[in-house]
Amino acid sequence: PSNKNQYKTKNGWKNFTDIVETIKIKNMPDVIEQIRITDHGPVISGIIDLGDVAECVAMKWIGMRPVAEISALLKLDASRNWNDFLAALEQFETPAQNVLYADTEGNIGYCLAGKIPLRTKKSNMLALSGGATGEYEWNGYLDFSQNPKEYNPKRHYIVSANNKPSETPFITDMFAPPDRAMRLEKLLKSKERFSFDDFKAMQADTVLMRAKDIKKMVLDAFPDSLDAGAVDSAMSRLWPWNYRVSALSPGAAVYEVFCEKMMENIFKDEMGDE
Repeated sequence: PSNKNQYKTKNGWKNFTDIVETIKIKNMPDVIEQIRITDHGPVISGIIDLGDVAECVAMKWIGMRPVAEISALLKLDASRNWNDFLAALEQFETPAQNVLYADTEGNIGYCLAGKIPLRTKKSNMLALSGGATGEYEWNGYLDFSQNPKEYNPKRHYIVSANNKPSETPFITDMFAPPDRAMRLEKLLKSKERFSFDDFKAMQADTVLMRAKDIKKMVLDAFPDSLDAGAVDSAMSRLWPWNYRVSALSPGAAVYEVFCEKMMENIFKDEMGDE
């Protein structure tokens, strides 16, 4: 805008709120920082490198408001049952956590702890959302009673590996790939009873579930009839690989290097070296 002290909102132009912070550093001059605040949080363009982005970029985050995580954790430490557990986690707002529950009576449970914004429009969390139109505004927060949770499920186990806990309500589109959860599910379905050693083996398990599809695509792209020196040598090591990512596995090394180079070839020309 012509007035550099304003930013655009759905209701028109609005003045920034400017705050001057003095940072004390031992044996060095004070550092003076001017912070510009918008309705969507502090302006971060000019502070961090956003590449070719020319617009004013602000960051909205639950953690910028007063929170009570320490109090919540103290209550969690003192909880004696499932209801106490949930009451403590209701006060835990950020960062969102997957928290598992077990007690001496054999009960088990899971709860996603964290305050979840109700978004007007689902957005890609890795992309910038326009703040001037109002289409990406937060319309309050999800009631804690609707946060994903489980208690004594009929299957007698709970799997949580940073995977998507449920389809609804919408939380974010940034979850870990589901392969760790899929592997745990497969192991837990393999028999009825487990020993201490069984659980030790689960903790140390290195099978990479998502590698199965990628391995097939790579082998299909380079059939056995192809005689291409280094490529043929790599394929001969990938072919018998059992999807275990161990330090001494040639197949795992080929797979990991392939994935690294594939990502580089896809994105480097658009995103640069860094």
